[in-house]
Amino acid sequence: MKYIKIAALFFFIFHLVSFIDNYSKLIILIFLCIRLRFTIKYILMTSNILKDFGQTIRLIRMDKELSQEELAHRCGFHRTYIGMIERGEKNITLKNIEILARSLDIPICELFKDAR
Repeated sequence: MKYIKIAALFFFIFHLVSFIDNYSKLIILIFLCIRLRFTIKYILMTSNILKDFGQTIRLIRMDKELSQEELAHRCGFHRTYIGMIERGEKNITLKNIEILARSLDIPICELFKDAR
């Protein structure tokens, strides 16, 4: 969905500047392509980090024989939030990482030991 939005924005900007000469359009096109490349790279990099972190949470939770619902109750989170974290769908905050670590009775660094 993000790619569609980026492409639509690119199309809109390109036609918005239709009164500008071709040289300037080329410069704008190059700038947007560079920006798009970094955006895609960031999206791909972020999604892997979130999935790896979520998998670590899931493994520790299962090792401690806790259900998602039990862990959510310990943390004060909704049970669906735990599931979204484990699937890598949520970009969890540092504060919530601290709460998770305390609820699992582990140091925060343990959550990142397998990070790449």
